[in-house]
Amino acid sequence: QKSFKSRRESYIYLISKDLSSYLIPIFPKISPLELQNSVRKAVVQPAADLAHRLHTSVNVFWLKWPLKTASTRLEVYECFNLADGGRVIDLSGTSPESPSRRNIRYLFDIAPGLFVERVEGGRKLPLKAICRPKVLIHGSENQVTHRATLLTWLYSATRDG
Repeated sequence: QKSFKSRRESYIYLISKDLSSYLIPIFPKISPLELQNSVRKAVVQPAADLAHRLHTSVNVFWLKWPLKTASTRLEVYECFNLADGGRVIDLSGTSPESPSRRNIRYLFDIAPGLFVERVEGGRKLPLKAICRPKVLIHGSENQVTHRATLLTWLYSATRDG
């Protein structure tokens, strides 16, 4: 299918160009063409390949963000503890009243989970998590500390150099 391949390549080119144009202020020392090629090879091309494989699969794949009640259902999410340098805490099998969750505060969602609904013999099987949704929590008796964000660090690094 020549037409599909040519449309796909031009679409990947346009997305790579757009994304790299947003990143140029963050990486001023890299040439725009080099940045575009890097974004294409490292991000856009693999994402397009994955999307194509998911789209042509018999199974149904879902991206699901944590529910609005995420703070009460932390046991079903992959929890990253801000108070412990981003270490993953396994809260599966705990209840909201559990002593191990006494000082844990839900902060916000980080990433959706990837789920699959397999199709076998014309029947859909129950949803299964491939990758659980990710949330940021603070698990400490101390207050949440306020520090510079990643964008502040990137801005400072490019400004100083």
